Amino acid sequence: MVKIFCSNCGKPIFVPDGKTTVFCTECGTKLNVPAPAVETPKVETPVVETPVLETPKVEAPVAEKTEAFFSETPKVEPPVVEAPKAEAPHFEAPKPVDRPAPAPQPAQQPRPRPAPTATATAVPDVPAEEKPKKKKTGLLIGIIGGVVVLLAAAAAAFMFLIKPGMDYKAAQKLLEDKSYDEAIAAFEKLGTYNDSQAKADEARLGKAIKLVSSGKFDKAAKTLKEIEDEDIDLTKLNEALGEEIAKLASEGDEEGVLDAIDAMGDYVDNADEAVAAGVKALIAEKSYYSASSLISALSDDEAIKDMSVIRAAVTTELQTLVDAGDIDEARNMAYALSDYIDDIDGICYKAVSAAVEAGDYAKAKGIIEKVYWDLKEPAKAVVDKANALIEADKLDEALELAKATVGEYSEYKVIAYAVADKYFENEDYEKAAELFDELGWYEDSYDRAKAARSKIALSLVDKEGMTAEEYVEVYEAVKDAGADQDVIDAFIVKWAKDALEDGDTELASKLYYSVYLPDSAEEGVYAVVLENLSKTATVTSDGVVTANEDEITAIKSVLDLFGYYYEDVPEIKDYLTNLSGGKSFSNAEVVALWDVSGMKDVLTSELGISGAIVGNWESADGESTIEMTERGNGSFNFNYELPAGDLPSNTYSWYIGGHDLILTDSDGADIQAFVRITVTDLEHITVYCYNTDTTVELTKQS
Repeated sequence: MVKIFCSNCGKPIFVPDGKTTVFCTECGTKLNVPAPAVETPKVETPVVETPVLETPKVEAPVAEKTEAFFSETPKVEPPVVEAPKAEAPHFEAPKPVDRPAPAPQPAQQPRPRPAPTATATAVPDVPAEEKPKKKKTGLLIGIIGGVVVLLAAAAAAFMFLIKPGMDYKAAQKLLEDKSYDEAIAAFEKLGTYNDSQAKADEARLGKAIKLVSSGKFDKAAKTLKEIEDEDIDLTKLNEALGEEIAKLASEGDEEGVLDAIDAMGDYVDNADEAVAAGVKALIAEKSYYSASSLISALSDDEAIKDMSVIRAAVTTELQTLVDAGDIDEARNMAYALSDYIDDIDGICYKAVSAAVEAGDYAKAKGIIEKVYWDLKEPAKAVVDKANALIEADKLDEALELAKATVGEYSEYKVIAYAVADKYFENEDYEKAAELFDELGWYEDSYDRAKAARSKIALSLVDKEGMTAEEYVEVYEAVKDAGADQDVIDAFIVKWAKDALEDGDTELASKLYYSVYLPDSAEEGVYAVVLENLSKTATVTSDGVVTANEDEITAIKSVLDLFGYYYEDVPEIKDYLTNLSGGKSFSNAEVVALWDVSGMKDVLTSELGISGAIVGNWESADGESTIEMTERGNGSFNFNYELPAGDLPSNTYSWYIGGHDLILTDSDGADIQAFVRITVTDLEHITVYCYNTDTTVELTKQS
């Protein structure tokens, strides 16, 4: 191998043995190899750079230089070109240029070398001892052909692989930068390359979301219609729509919400939740009526599909206020949004129940006081808890709960009545009577109180065979216990009957006169009177009748009680009067009078109370009076001055039903109970006026 230098550029070239011509690898100049294989001194010649032709966005391929061009198969790297659709540049090697001969350089073993000519075509002769080898032009042609093929392959790779990849990457960068219009155009230009169509739809979706977030719903809807992928994930779009609708709703912008739903109807699947979020925001700002107006407007326009979603949101907000103890604000909210709140009573129930269970009766009372007139059952939690305590026989605790929480409301009476009833059931009649008395005319409390007092009295009067002294003691005890007058009267009748049977007609007469005889006592007492009738006179065998004035006076006093009820009473009274006057009766006549019959049952008579109050009665202050006069044939006149209120305009007449004076209309139909009359004794009566819920005490006037 010999070394020569290019006559054009001066590049050193190593030539294999036998090679007669070569081409300069630097400038392409054809060189003849001199015959004598003598090294020539190195000649440095200024290097002339190949001119670069600039093409927009195209980098010319760079060919690597090598000094061992023929020593191994050259590696050709494919050119890296960035600009799309640009053809590979064609470079023509420059023509040889005449240059001054370089100055000879000394060598380690200097050998004579002829100076190169200006045309650099002179070639030294081959030494005689070396024979020229065979030319290898085929190899050079193969190499050049390979380079051409490689360049063609590189160009094809650039056009079909490298450039689309570069364009895809650039489009992806536009998508990431949210330059959606540019990204859509770039992906559309790539056609079917990779997933460009899907990416274009993704860019359209991003653009639509951006438009939604800026309130441009019509444009967003138009963009969404251009998406070809029917299965594209619209989650983020729905989230953006929800946020925008919620924002508009929170501002009370009814029209804005409607526009959003109208424009994006095909893509909205959470409008109700979004509106609910906006409503909650308005409530948080205490804009309750704005929230109510928004809901109403959207509901009227059917923009709300599931009202339960809205109601649940509003109800939750009210529950939050109540749980926080902000009852005043909860009440304000309820006034404005009551149409959209579920179970306001239930929310109050939970709050009151929690306070009661915690023993915080003051808090429970505070809640009830603030909402009492706005709810159907504001104190239901208290009533339920009290009932549970009553069921567990914790009566005093239940009553304490009622007094502390609902003492001023009707629920107190409900609880107190249940407690009193349980006292009665447990035979604690004193507490039952006291509590029923406190309840007054609630339900049948008046009668229940009497029943309780009766139980107390009966426990004292059940003893049989009492002496006169024991009767007095028990009578005082019954009165002190506050027993019902009917019970006291029954006890007096028992006492009078025993006195009459014992022959104490005078005591019996006084006792009978002091009571209004219970229905059950009439017949029995009258029977005793008739049995004692024989004691009024002594009839001798010859028919002489001797009057017993004491017995006559006593019997006549007792008979006065039955003047209106038994047909034979007047006849008996006449007999006793005549007897007292010294008139004589045959024995048969006396026996006939003793064996009276045809007694009238007082139980069915309506004249009982009427007859008892015939006369004039007046209250201690003179403000209230009654005048009862008999007209005959069982009818009476009733004149009064009582705090009874006005008579109904359709009042026509009246009658006594039991202890009540009942008003009737012209058809005889009952209108109402007007007053209730109770005979305390022959000198005193009590009158209760239903219309005014007042009671007066009257005394009989002489």
